[in-house]
Amino acid sequence: MNGQNEIITSFINQKPKTKQFSDANIERLELKRFAQSILNPISYPVSEEEVLNGVSTFEAISKSIKEKGNKVFTGEIK
Repeated sequence: MNGQNEIITSFINQKPKTKQFSDANIERLELKRFAQSILNPISYPVSEEEVLNGVSTFEAISKSIKEKGNKVFTGEIK
């Protein structure tokens, strides 16, 4: 990611590819979709399992930093 509007992918033996995205208020769009999923019978695009995995990943990173870079696996986070 190069900011919020550009992603660069690079594979072995291939030239890097750049994809541009239009400007968007990501936080507003996310909150709007969350509200829609509460008020209407539509699913939110991020599952509860994905949310919890993201939180445990950040907690594992924080724990690793406190432990001078030692490996910490998300399964160790309670």
